[in-house]
Amino acid sequence: SEQNRRTEEEARYDPLTGALNRLGGEKLLGELGEMPLSFIYIDIDHFKHVNDAHGHPMGDEVLKHMVSEVLRHCDALCRLVRWGGEEFVLVCLHYEQARAEALAERIRGALERYPNWPLGLKVTASFGVAERCGDPLEKTLKRADEALYQAKERGRNRVEVD
Repeated sequence: SEQNRRTEEEARYDPLTGALNRLGGEKLLGELGEMPLSFIYIDIDHFKHVNDAHGHPMGDEVLKHMVSEVLRHCDALCRLVRWGGEEFVLVCLHYEQARAEALAERIRGALERYPNWPLGLKVTASFGVAERCGDPLEKTLKRADEALYQAKERGRNRVEVD
């Protein structure tokens, strides 16, 4: 029984970063019911260049540093999910849009100023924020994703809100 629980826990987390993996994130979303929340979509800017120029092991190091720095700014109401590749979703329980936007901006600035990136790289990220306003979770997540794409289109290293 304990072994099964441990195996299930391991299956929900990304072994590289320690964030919830996509499966763990989807399970979390399935448990939230009608809880008020905001999503913050996070995507590392030009991450493909990091992998291409410095190799995937260095890209892995960047991901680990990024997750550590993001979590340093989060409280107990936040859950970080590695949604895929260098894309993460921060699930902010009981956060209204303004609070989530302020958190995203704090994290954005912290990543931009972070002094310990491997090889002295300059790494930034783009953010899309959306508050659940009675919508299904999937629709709110899609709105956050669309806000992220706006951030990318408007120059990266910025926060956009839907």
